Amino acid sequence: MADRLEIDRVRDATNLVELIGGYVTLQPKGREHVGLCPFHDDHSPSMAVVTHKAQSFYKCFSCGASGDAFTFLEKYLKMDFREALELLAERAGITLTKTSPSPEDARQREQRDLVRRANDRALDFFRQTLASDTGAQARAMIQSRGISDEMVESFQIGCAPEGWDGLLRSLPDNAKAHAAFLAAGLLKERNEGNGFYDSFRNRLIFPICNQAGQPVGFGGRIIDPADEPKYLNSPETEVFQKGRTLYGLHLARKAIADTGRAIVTEGYTDVIACHQAGHCNVVGTLGTALTDDHARILSRLCDTVVLLFDGDDAGRRAADRALEVVLKHPVDVRICILPGGADPADLLSQEDGARHFEQVVACSTDVLEYVLQRFEQVLQTQEGLSGRQVMIERFLGELQRLGLASVHGVRRALLLGKLAELLAMPLATVESMLTSLDQAPGNSRQVPTAEPKQDSMTLLPDPDAPLVPGHRRTAEEHYLAILVHEPGSHAGTGLLEVDAFIVDRHRALARILIPILAGGGTPPMQELLSELPDSQLGEFASHLWFIGQRLLEESGQDSNPFQEATDALRTSIEHGKNNAIDASWSADPTNDADEAVARIKQISGRGGRPSAIHRETGR
Repeated sequence: MADRLEIDRVRDATNLVELIGGYVTLQPKGREHVGLCPFHDDHSPSMAVVTHKAQSFYKCFSCGASGDAFTFLEKYLKMDFREALELLAERAGITLTKTSPSPEDARQREQRDLVRRANDRALDFFRQTLASDTGAQARAMIQSRGISDEMVESFQIGCAPEGWDGLLRSLPDNAKAHAAFLAAGLLKERNEGNGFYDSFRNRLIFPICNQAGQPVGFGGRIIDPADEPKYLNSPETEVFQKGRTLYGLHLARKAIADTGRAIVTEGYTDVIACHQAGHCNVVGTLGTALTDDHARILSRLCDTVVLLFDGDDAGRRAADRALEVVLKHPVDVRICILPGGADPADLLSQEDGARHFEQVVACSTDVLEYVLQRFEQVLQTQEGLSGRQVMIERFLGELQRLGLASVHGVRRALLLGKLAELLAMPLATVESMLTSLDQAPGNSRQVPTAEPKQDSMTLLPDPDAPLVPGHRRTAEEHYLAILVHEPGSHAGTGLLEVDAFIVDRHRALARILIPILAGGGTPPMQELLSELPDSQLGEFASHLWFIGQRLLEESGQDSNPFQEATDALRTSIEHGKNNAIDASWSADPTNDADEAVARIKQISGRGGRPSAIHRETGR
């Protein structure tokens, strides 16, 4: 594990807004930045990124996710801690000392590292081959397609040599190297005898990168027209899943966020041609239709996705899947069919092609409208009301199956309104038909109810919740909240003991926080999160940080919020002790007159009860 000072140095050198903003669109709101949470299906911005008061952490108020720069990369890019540390150190220009990972960490990283190292080395090999005499034919092909040197560099295009073992011969002749390239799908085992051969041969090579710009796989296009297949992709590996990867996204992300629109094509060269023409908000799928993961990634960057097809047949095949995406995710999908079966590269190569391309994209059709236009063509073949009614019911049933039943709230109302308008039917009639379909005999499918948005406080249930009075719970929470937000606020007041907290999660947090503060530490939130043993406790601590912020903002200029919180908690503790005396008196009555008098005097000397302890609104 890296030295703690080294970890702090890398964390302090990382601009968290810039880091997270590279993957999620963030907008300033007050002193924080907010955006859609990338760790759940977020429909409205529920994640806050805090970077003021020497703090640097993120918090989702819906799913509870929280952490610092390391945690974000671990969760979002599926890295382990050391990998995240190395990536952030490289971004910040910091050289890390060499450390030995634990055996368990080493085992978990080994397979991913095998593939990543193989991809990095293969990328260098393919690019060097393109620049060499061997790459002359590939360079001629690039030039014939009008791809500029700038695009070759940006997309790191290369080529694989014609022979069976060009890449293989460039590797060390040992089992470890062969295993790495085999795991990455860059080598294949011979069917007969021992040995390996290159997976990519005599092909133009397009590196496929993750959102951090690291190569995770490769796509190869034939150079010789007689070869098959035309395109060949790396197999799925530890670091590459086609359904979660969009070609060129690491280069297109900013333009997508700036324009609020992503254009999705089907080919590598189409993406490159669009970027070369100035349309940098274009990405490509890798031989798959638009998947849920694609939609989830794009919906966090933009509101509209335009699917670009070079023919009606391709558009029709993809429309149903695209409609399902619309019904599941908060993004508008449009279908754009290029005229004359041209692909984007052909269209853009024409005179004034960039402007013509933009006009075609602007005339794209909403996917629901596109599907309804196709349905209307089928409906017109039906003669008579009964046949048309059956067709409409079947169509609505198919929409339900695709996901309309799971859409709720404003989005459902908007979709149903559009559906009614396109069907030229009253909205009430459409809603009635959908209800009838769900309640029809034999239809066991139930329309799911909308899941209530989870409050952060419900994510960590307390088994002892019914046993702790509300004033005690609030007093403990506010005491800890101020300490979390302002770790130095206890100076001059002192700290309560850990035993003062009777709510389980309060005690668990106090057990870690109070010794640090008692030892003179004043950890900002990002450091405290790294000390907490589990994610749920971290989620709770980050929730308290915002409560502490509110309490301090609401306090008067001459007040001492921490002293007030301390007094409130001590009063609540005393109140609890007095209640215990009451309980023991009731449970064990005595006929001893002297003891009765003593107890009455004890109770009468308690003073006022803490009936005015401040409570959080709505609790």
